[in-house]
Amino acid sequence: MANTGYGACQDVDATTAKAIENRVSANKNVGGGQTAGQYLDWMTKRKPWVRAYSCASSGGVLGDTGKIKNISDLYHSSNRPKPGITDLSTTEEGTHGGFKEVVVKFVCWTKDDFADLAPQFLTYGRTITCEWGWTVDTSGTSVKAGTFEATRCKQNDFDFMKTVKAHRDNYEACMDVVRGMVTDFSWALAANGSFECEFTLTSMAGNTAKMPAKVATKDCSCPEDKKEDEAEKGPTYNVLQTLDSMRERCFVKFGGTGGLSSGQTLKIDGKVCGFGMNSDASKDQAGAEKGKFFQNFGGKIIDLAYITFECFEEYVVNHNIFALQGDGDEGTTRQQAATICGTGYGDVANTGNKYAGLFYSNHSVCRPGKTAIVSGDPTVCLIPGEKITDFTVAHFNNIGDIGSINAVASDGIYLGGICLCIKMLEDEFNSLGKDDGANVYVKKVLDRVSEACGGFWNFTMVPHSDAENIVQWIEIDNAPQPGSPAVLTIPSFGKNSIARSVSTNTESDPDFQAQIMYGSNNTNGKGGGNKGGGVFLWSSSVTDTFHTNTATSSECAEQDIKENCSPPTDQSKTEPKEEDLITVFRNLGKEISPKSVAAAKRCARTLALGETKPDETARIIPVPITMDVELDGIGGFVFGNLITIDYLPSSYDGWCFQVTKVEHSVSNADWKTKLACGFMRKNP
Repeated sequence: MANTGYGACQDVDATTAKAIENRVSANKNVGGGQTAGQYLDWMTKRKPWVRAYSCASSGGVLGDTGKIKNISDLYHSSNRPKPGITDLSTTEEGTHGGFKEVVVKFVCWTKDDFADLAPQFLTYGRTITCEWGWTVDTSGTSVKAGTFEATRCKQNDFDFMKTVKAHRDNYEACMDVVRGMVTDFSWALAANGSFECEFTLTSMAGNTAKMPAKVATKDCSCPEDKKEDEAEKGPTYNVLQTLDSMRERCFVKFGGTGGLSSGQTLKIDGKVCGFGMNSDASKDQAGAEKGKFFQNFGGKIIDLAYITFECFEEYVVNHNIFALQGDGDEGTTRQQAATICGTGYGDVANTGNKYAGLFYSNHSVCRPGKTAIVSGDPTVCLIPGEKITDFTVAHFNNIGDIGSINAVASDGIYLGGICLCIKMLEDEFNSLGKDDGANVYVKKVLDRVSEACGGFWNFTMVPHSDAENIVQWIEIDNAPQPGSPAVLTIPSFGKNSIARSVSTNTESDPDFQAQIMYGSNNTNGKGGGNKGGGVFLWSSSVTDTFHTNTATSSECAEQDIKENCSPPTDQSKTEPKEEDLITVFRNLGKEISPKSVAAAKRCARTLALGETKPDETARIIPVPITMDVELDGIGGFVFGNLITIDYLPSSYDGWCFQVTKVEHSVSNADWKTKLACGFMRKNP
């Protein structure tokens, strides 16, 4: 199951899961009365192979060509060896993995070979496809290399990934493929006269995400005096020019249309994707700008103009930062991405542009708050459609047809519908370093959104498993829908084990440690309810006989109660009264100030978290651990897969591990796959 935008969990590929099962059977049954040779080739004859294809106009193939019949095929007439790959390794980049980086090492034994292969493989920006695998699969079927030689440069990413999956399915996950772009290379002359070469590929998704965000405007088409002014101030940027244009289109200027004829909404292809706020009709007078609302926020004058995340993603980021493909080139449009990923939020804002890689998140759903999700900071974002938003905007007049923007889904909040303050988008862009990529820019924006909504969300980006040039932004803590992915159990010890090695490491932060340390010997932390200051303890039935009551008090001392800190009463542990919330957000609507925003953000967090009482029925939490599993080389594992092993203490029942990184290492003698995993509850 591909990632659907609901959290970061996804099913293990069916072929990969079946391959695990087949390998267990091979361990059980080889020589045990099965059909002669059923598993014998897999157990005794498999060898690794690697091949690389260049998209250089002259072509180019490295590795096993399939034409080696005898030892003479390995040598030139000069008796010098022909070029060959010596090592391939893959890893994954990004906060939560998913962006593959491949390092390939090869040797050229003659100057002529080096001169031939260097333009094909040792060139920045060159597109290269690498495939590797075992010579036989579990059933003993020969795994054929060369499937991608003809299609390496002729398929768009979606069709290419379909070809990869079909080939991997055919051979029981006993091979894998990566297509990427050369981002680094090196070569060195060795003492034996050979050329030791190395190139690094970054997958299409990784290249897309890391495109520098600060793309300077090439031609500003302005008067000479303005050009001189621009030269003094520094370059202008495509992103800032687009945002400024959108701001102007969000407001109808006095005496003119300002790009719009009605209301104060920004429409693209008939779809409302931006608006400006107006709080005071008296500002609509000669010489003033109609609909433009200026706020003094912390000593800074800001205007409240907004665009949807959907509009920001396509028209600000994709269009201005990412590489556009020509009519005859392979690439992906936003509409094609919608077909692959699903729309969710609705009709896509579509430029019609074709990209080598793009961001697409219209299907992405953020988890709902227990009571509501609302922005406590309108200088960052608004969540249109949430009931509490009405309190915020109640004192703004002339909002036009903003009502057509609704971020509320049946099971959460559509990321595409969240409205972002243009001034915030400009500020975050200006804070970027010159080499910061588009991924850094969008992540900074989404972190601001999460903070404004009470710090409730955790955003990350992952490539789509069916088209790695499509990068999705998802709220990682949102449970996948419908239902939860299945957890694959990997036999790890005993005669049926297929794991080469398994290692775990205890991982708990200082705050968690402190909660356990002080909560475990509190009355509430012993037996019974298994409670220790909100942390549910895996060893709560056992207490320390020396420290019998060392837990900190849950009560605030009178002298510690400060502004906005209410005494601990029964009422304070439940949801706030509606009238109190209304007051806070109406105050925010009347005056956006640091004080009113601070109060609203606290309420936003309370609304998101809901009731503050400890969950009396929560399950015991074991001490978190991470896990690494090393397997015989296998394809198909990706970030988000849920796995476990059959050899864990009973206290970890009901818990599993999420794959966060997949690494492959292939040499002339071996192929091994390493899964790095984080800890999480089953059926999230």
